[in-house]
Amino acid sequence: MPTRLFNLRTGEVVQTPTKVPYCALSYVWGQEPISTTIATAAEACLELGVEWLWVDQKCILQDNDDDKAKEVPRMAQYYTDAHATLI
Repeated sequence: MPTRLFNLRTGEVVQTPTKVPYCALSYVWGQEPISTTIATAAEACLELGVEWLWVDQKCILQDNDDDKAKEVPRMAQYYTDAHATLI
């Protein structure tokens, strides 16, 4: 399970509470405003009945090198374990 997930009901990134179904978002940085990409992904997740979303930009602490060093190597597993990966 990812360390953190974005709760689509509250709009907060939180420590993953338990083993919950989540969607993962795969995207190319800089092609479209990330807020638009996340909003579209959030709608898709909720339509699937999933209220948790993993997005690297939100769920990995971008200003923390230790967190990035821990989380980046796990990304492939996060995509694999996701209920759905949105591209």
